[in-house]
Amino acid sequence: KRFSDPPVPRTPTQLAFVPPLMASTTAVKTFAAPSLPPSIFPQLTILGQASADAQDLKAPITSPELFTADKAVRERQELHVLEVDGEVVGYAKTGFKDLWFYNPTDQKAGLQSHPSTPCLLDIFVFSQRSGLGRVLFSRVLESSGVEAGRWAYDRPSFRLPGFLRKGWGLEEGEKQSNGFMVFGEFFED
Repeated sequence: KRFSDPPVPRTPTQLAFVPPLMASTTAVKTFAAPSLPPSIFPQLTILGQASADAQDLKAPITSPELFTADKAVRERQELHVLEVDGEVVGYAKTGFKDLWFYNPTDQKAGLQSHPSTPCLLDIFVFSQRSGLGRVLFSRVLESSGVEAGRWAYDRPSFRLPGFLRKGWGLEEGEKQSNGFMVFGEFFED
């Protein structure tokens, strides 16, 4: 294999054997929609399908085609790609949406508009419980400058609340009628 050749995409089974904590290099690269290097298309396709399978979705919600579409540009989506020793092993897709939320602690306020809400739209790492998800999301938070409690989480899987509780101390997320989950910190001024 020549150095300039793009990495060969691996299946989830093959990637599971990458020893993440023994890795010599871990990097998170960020791409703004619609710019995405074609060299990671195959790996993103595999990861997106694995994410859909893990969440029991009918179709992937992250793919090269969806990330380069007009909607991704309108929502200012970013794809944060996690590489371990040059292999793409995970990603987090973020964006900004104009959303409405109900604040359970301020019932008089009713639904409240929240324009340009930072959203975690999808996150997936092949090696679960390896610490790589925390590395990835920590870098997302660091680059955004927004604390974890101030994000809206789109249709979270059953694993995400535990991940956020363990890594960032977020307790009792409030699932909203729009499918997003937010935490009490979201409504604080």
